[in-house]
Amino acid sequence: MIPNGRKKVLKVFHDAPDKEFHIRNVARMAEIPVDNAHRYLYELAKKEFLKKRKDGKLTLFRVNLQNPILRKFFEYIELEKTQEFFRKNPHLMEIENITGNILENTKGVQMIFLFASTSDILVVVSDGIKRPFENSKVIKSVTLGEFRDLLTDKKFFGKFIGERITLYNEFLFWREVAELMGSGI
Repeated sequence: MIPNGRKKVLKVFHDAPDKEFHIRNVARMAEIPVDNAHRYLYELAKKEFLKKRKDGKLTLFRVNLQNPILRKFFEYIELEKTQEFFRKNPHLMEIENITGNILENTKGVQMIFLFASTSDILVVVSDGIKRPFENSKVIKSVTLGEFRDLLTDKKFFGKFIGERITLYNEFLFWREVAELMGSGI
């Protein structure tokens, strides 16, 4: 679907959508030659997947989450990340059953995430819905408005982006991130 080199470049931005990168940084993080990184970055900028700006002699690139096609690629990368996580952690497959039960038995579920380091689950519900799981030690819940507020906290955002596994609704997650990025997170 996505050629491997370009996919590696997109993963760099997927994993840090709030950051700008220079060509050499992307090449190092994507583990590809600088010449290839240069070509891919300019191709992706031409397709408006990335925005570029000059800072002296440096050209810096930033993700353009206003591009709906890019968000679809990020959803795809998100699904692959989730599959890879469960492939490496088969003992956590029960979480998929828990996710199904949450979706069947909880009103207004918007998104569900797993924190990879702790195996805690975060359930995001519609505003105006009573937050379920108030007494749970493993499953936490927030409203969509509270989730948006959390994402504006740069410390939370950095940690969350780095360790989340999206269990439900990659589409809404990247739409929310795009809105925040558009408002200057």
